[in-house]
Amino acid sequence: MKPLNLDNKPCSPISSNCVVWQGPDIPCIHLCTGDSISEVIHKLATELCEVLETLKVSNYDLTCFSTISCGPQNFQELVQFILDQLCLLEGGTPSSSGGTVIPITSPIDPKQPNSSSQLVTVKPIFTKARASETCPDCVVTIPDEFVVGTQRTMQLVDYAVVMGDRIAGVVTEVSLMNTQIADIVTRVRSLENTPAPSLAMPSFTISCQIGSLLSGSTNQIDTLLEEFINNVWCGYTISTGSATELTAAVGQACITDTSVSLVKGSAMSVGYAGLWVDDADYSSVANAINNIWISLCDVFSYLTSSNFDITTSDSNTVDLSLSADKILTAKVQDTGWVNLEGFSWYSGTVDVPGTRPQCRRVGNTIHFRGIAWIPLAKNYGVDDTILPLTAIDTYNGITQVGPATSGAGSMTIDAAGSLYWNNNTRVIPTTVLDAAENLDGPYRFQYPTLFSRGINIGGSGTMLNSAGRFGITSSGVLYFATLKDQEIISSGSSLLKGSSPLRYMNSNIRSGEHVPNFINADTDIQNLPAAGASNLVAESGFPNAGGTDVTWPISCDAAEETQVGGFYATLEGLTAFVDCSSTTATNTCY
Repeated sequence: MKPLNLDNKPCSPISSNCVVWQGPDIPCIHLCTGDSISEVIHKLATELCEVLETLKVSNYDLTCFSTISCGPQNFQELVQFILDQLCLLEGGTPSSSGGTVIPITSPIDPKQPNSSSQLVTVKPIFTKARASETCPDCVVTIPDEFVVGTQRTMQLVDYAVVMGDRIAGVVTEVSLMNTQIADIVTRVRSLENTPAPSLAMPSFTISCQIGSLLSGSTNQIDTLLEEFINNVWCGYTISTGSATELTAAVGQACITDTSVSLVKGSAMSVGYAGLWVDDADYSSVANAINNIWISLCDVFSYLTSSNFDITTSDSNTVDLSLSADKILTAKVQDTGWVNLEGFSWYSGTVDVPGTRPQCRRVGNTIHFRGIAWIPLAKNYGVDDTILPLTAIDTYNGITQVGPATSGAGSMTIDAAGSLYWNNNTRVIPTTVLDAAENLDGPYRFQYPTLFSRGINIGGSGTMLNSAGRFGITSSGVLYFATLKDQEIISSGSSLLKGSSPLRYMNSNIRSGEHVPNFINADTDIQNLPAAGASNLVAESGFPNAGGTDVTWPISCDAAEETQVGGFYATLEGLTAFVDCSSTTATNTCY
């Protein structure tokens, strides 16, 4: 074979391994269609070498023919010699001596499966004289190649005839092989001299843009494939998710065949039959998108139709409103400032926002403001109705101290020292807190809370104080517990009324006694005039026009619930929360 590195320009060398035998199968040498030329030549060469080895005369022992002075030099002479010897044994005359040539037709190899295709005609150059009684007819053992059935012996003459046939067939076979080898060599040389094929990468024109490749451009397949994978497919899978993720998303459908259509009023599979993908066939992203659009259109059609109606219901915390084009808005409910119940006896300049007690609910929080006066009785013990309040100084010149306990909006008092506005009923109006609702607990100002009352003394005036607890109960009742109430401890065995140090802050005056001047140099309320002194002295030092010190016009112990009429305190800072745990049917707490 021509070596691959042979310089045989302009031909391109091709390996014999790349050339395929397309001839018919040759069973005797195990050659099959489709074998490479390398395999064909190797098999033929191997068979040829075996035949040449068989035909080598030196492989045969002719020493028994001692009468021959010069033996055969080639296989043809060997065969002729054997035939001549057979003719002599048969009593015949070799062809060179005028014997008769008998044509014989016989298969090359009876053991081959298709022996009919191997028939050859040979003309042996020996005479047939087997019938002669003078010829020897001995039996010889034959090799496996000549065995027929179980017969392993033959007459010598028969053996010689078969052997001759075989040898003749081999000669013919070798001739045929030589012809085939020559043909194969010719074909291999032709293939080796054929230029290597030039393979061009296929290309085509695209009808849409792929990545950066424009629609209508012509590109090779490798360019298209690279652009599609790197700049189209990878981004597509990142945006849409993997096949597993898409399948999982498809499985999240919550609207099924039996879900009721808002528009049709029947099952989706019935109302949209022919369009809806039934559950049994539902499996792909396309199915999911189809059903999603149908569901969205169903909702859209319903919301934009006259069948869709929205009603709103406000609560104490949220105010809902719906516009004509069905836009729903919500804001926190705010009641604004509303007057407290039980203060209708305010009038004039005190019946104004910021002075009159009010509350305001924002959501579930209630805020309070204004000034809460304890109403004065017109004549305590005789006429306990309310003396109307028309200005912030209305009560300053009144010598009464008892609170009003009769009539609408008056006070309820108890012997323990507490007072309750609005006849001990809630002061929060129902427009702010439903009658069935309560606060989530009592709320109080920081203790103590100082109530005050202005009092006129001649052409001047001063302020009385009452320290106590000011707050509102969970039921909405506003109350003031005097210092007396704080001194009475429910767990105590005795009442030590007047023992609280807060008495220093509490007004306790007696009519006709001088008004003290606490900033007078001789006043010793917080100082001792001498070591070991025990008296606490407060000088008056408020002389009137005649030079006489002024005296108190009334008597008042501001720690007593019956003597704090006309006292007041502000509500600013008091905040309460609505009890949202109520289960009352009328509960508006959300």
